[in-house]
Amino acid sequence: LALVSSPLALGCKKSPATGATSPSATDALTLPLAPRVVGTRWAKVDDLTTALVVETPQGKVDAGGKRHYRTESEILAVDAAGLVTKLSVSYPERVDVDLGPSAAPRTSALLHNTYVIALEGGAIVATRDGQPVTGAELAELTKDQDDLGKAPVMEQIMAGRSWKLGEPYQLTADDLARLAAVKSSDGPQTTAMAITLRE
Repeated sequence: LALVSSPLALGCKKSPATGATSPSATDALTLPLAPRVVGTRWAKVDDLTTALVVETPQGKVDAGGKRHYRTESEILAVDAAGLVTKLSVSYPERVDVDLGPSAAPRTSALLHNTYVIALEGGAIVATRDGQPVTGAELAELTKDQDDLGKAPVMEQIMAGRSWKLGEPYQLTADDLARLAAVKSSDGPQTTAMAITLRE
């Protein structure tokens, strides 16, 4: 299955406290590649709507879906190469809804839980409240955290060039190959992607 991504928009606005304003259309902006540091925390919100209509002998069927995820992470360990090898990850919001005839939400095994996830011998191991996780939890964690211990390729791509407002950047074949190399092979593969800096 090949996935053609929709254009990704980057938003940037400097703090008013610095006295600086947002970059103009002619300004070039460089995004620094921040090192991985133990104790760093961040939250990621993932909202995705998929429109998919399947034609059958009985008529058209809406097979799309929606998802809303909020994931909160903290770095617990970094190796000598600067790659993250251990995380604390919480899943306060994690909802998938199929938009077909049933329009039924799917329950995630990770919802409302916090895990300590580590990379050992090339495989992900995880605990919840100091206890081993279930098979369903481990399978979902392995899929969700498939970039653990790998280079942050997307951030490297973004930090490797200058950006201007409204100017799209089409990822090259080399960019896409680097992204594919750090992603799970059993998921959708991105065949095209454009990134645009917006105010």
